[in-house]
Amino acid sequence: MALKRHPALQPFSRDHLIGLFHAQRLMKLETILTPELLEDTIAAFSSAWQREIKMHFADEDRLIDPLHISATNRNRLHDEHIELTGLIEKLFSGSASAAEAVAVGKLLDQHIRWEEHDLFPEIEQKLTVKELETMAKATQLIEASRHRKL
Repeated sequence: MALKRHPALQPFSRDHLIGLFHAQRLMKLETILTPELLEDTIAAFSSAWQREIKMHFADEDRLIDPLHISATNRNRLHDEHIELTGLIEKLFSGSASAAEAVAVGKLLDQHIRWEEHDLFPEIEQKLTVKELETMAKATQLIEASRHRKL
């Protein structure tokens, strides 16, 4: 069953589908591995990272950081974005192993699921109607500026 999201968070949730798609592809390298598949999977993820996921991290940091949410969740969001960015950029920097790709996929998957199941519900509960409306305008502008390709 799909999670019902406030319109302010729906663009981020749609972005998460792209992240989850690539996380799953990376995790599959644990059981299905050829040199070509490793190269193709990392290349596709690199394209999605440059085109959308990296910007998604920055947009979340920019819009969520000033919100009145728990310091624990705000810090976790920030820390996981930094950790993932470092691991992802390392993955693209040279000859990455399948194990490194799988580890990135697992962390990205866990991060997105945490946002959807813990962070976003807190935002929906704690923000006022006005704050959510303001955020919705910002996230809709972000989404309109991007191309929706996997």
